[in-house]
Amino acid sequence: MFKRFLPWHHQNHKNSYYSIDQRNYKPLFSAGFFGFLDRSHFWQNPFKRLQNWKYWRSLIFRFLTVSIIIFLAWAAYESFRALRHL
Repeated sequence: MFKRFLPWHHQNHKNSYYSIDQRNYKPLFSAGFFGFLDRSHFWQNPFKRLQNWKYWRSLIFRFLTVSIIIFLAWAAYESFRALRHL
C-alpha cells in the first residue's frame, strides 16, 4: 500500500530510457521538443493505456478526489453563507 511512497519505487519502471544506474534522471525535453512523446511509446500504440486497469483505477480515484474537494468547498461556502445571516 505504501510502496508508492518509497524512494526506490520510481527507479524500477520498465520504460527506462537510460541505463540501470542512470534510471532516476530522465529529463523531459532531452530529445528536443516533444521528445518525451518519443520515449513514451505514444506513437507505437496511442491507446495502450486504455487497456491498463491501473489507468482506469487512477482515473476513478482522481475523479473521486476532485469531486470530494469540490463538495467540501461548496459545503464550506454554504455554511459561511448561512452563518452570515445569523
